[in-house]
Amino acid sequence: MTLSEFWGSKYYSALRSSLFLLTEWIEYSIEEKENDKAKELIGGYLKKYGYKDACAKWWGQMADKNKEIIMDIPNFDKKVFFEITGIEV
Repeated sequence: MTLSEFWGSKYYSALRSSLFLLTEWIEYSIEEKENDKAKELIGGYLKKYGYKDACAKWWGQMADKNKEIIMDIPNFDKKVFFEITGIEV
């Protein structure tokens, strides 16, 4: 499979079906904003995720059908996947 073929495949679509976020904007609650003028002005903060935490969040939000497609990728190796992502399948 060429790279171009992979980009057009169901495997690539499944991998991209869930957002992989290393950072996420978190809005402060109304209570937090009322109690702290700085938080009211800023509005929120940038939450950072470690790589494996981001992988776990990505996998956790993914539909079971897409997880199955990913595990059906030719030469998929559960051990290698775990080493890279920290996700046991």
